[in-house]
Amino acid sequence: MTTINITGAIIDEEDRFAYAWYGLDYTTASDVDRRLERANGDVTVIINSQGGSVYAANQIYHSLKKYGQKNKVTTEIAGVAFSAASYIALAGNDVAMSHLAQFMIHNAAGGNYGDHRSMDKASELLLKTNQSIVKAYAVKTGIEEKELLNMMAEETFMTAEEALEKGFVDRIMHNDTQIKLTASNKGELLPQNIVQKMRENKHLFSNEGQKKVTEPAITPKEDPKNNEKGSVKMTYEEIKEQYPEIFNQIKDEGVKEGVSQENARIKNIDSLANTGMTDLLNAAKYEKPMDAGQLAIAILNKQQEIGKNHEKKVEEDAKNLDQVNASAADDEENKKAQAVAQSVTGLENIFKNGGVL
Repeated sequence: MTTINITGAIIDEEDRFAYAWYGLDYTTASDVDRRLERANGDVTVIINSQGGSVYAANQIYHSLKKYGQKNKVTTEIAGVAFSAASYIALAGNDVAMSHLAQFMIHNAAGGNYGDHRSMDKASELLLKTNQSIVKAYAVKTGIEEKELLNMMAEETFMTAEEALEKGFVDRIMHNDTQIKLTASNKGELLPQNIVQKMRENKHLFSNEGQKKVTEPAITPKEDPKNNEKGSVKMTYEEIKEQYPEIFNQIKDEGVKEGVSQENARIKNIDSLANTGMTDLLNAAKYEKPMDAGQLAIAILNKQQEIGKNHEKKVEEDAKNLDQVNASAADDEENKKAQAVAQSVTGLENIFKNGGVL
């Protein structure tokens, strides 16, 4: 029996190079197709993916469904089956889910740039995509499409028990030794701007790297030697020496980002200048760098310290004023003493409410 692993991000073929270069886990439709072409008989598909490209997932779903017409296809959700990976899992004749796994369905998402007409078209495309995806869920579960669309809109997460109850899976696997789950971000998609930059600079990379990228990402279980996906690992110095253009570009972008972040930090700190804590502001900028949030806490603590010290002094002064001789003959002096006492009490109230001088 052939085992196919669908792990990491589900990506379009044209994005393979970027993911392989960064050593990220991924699966393409052509990877699955190649494995199915070499398969002989029943197939088990093990899934641990947070989803990705709808178009690549649609092709994988179609390929598994078509293969399942003549052979048994068992899909096993080992870790997560989120987003596009969730309906790939439903392509099996037998859908199993680890009792540790999670299942999630949600609306299609995408980015767009343009005027209102372009945005309207993009919105219409996303709605149509949702209407297409929901059919895979409806065929498997028998749930009405309207209810499924509401579940997608709410971004519904399900445990194995919940997925079984709603009909998304046929059975739950209870073999604790079957799966080893780790907290990882490998399933996340690369930002599209990075992928685009990799495409534009593809000619700068070595032929060796390109050769490794074209190796299949999904391999048979019975042949462990073929289990590794194409990836290229380079040290800091190797990138600097072999690809100076990319190195300098990354460095320049890093410097620009660093300057931007530092300017924002100083600007945020200056917004606290009206507190009157000049020493703390200068220290936060240059001597003991901190962000505006940390500085605000430091200012608050300082204000509390000043308030406590002043409150103590006010109490001592008020105690002394209580000892003023009530039988003083000079009425004018008594009035002055009362005015001072009232002033002190006013300052005391200010500090109790968090005020500063």
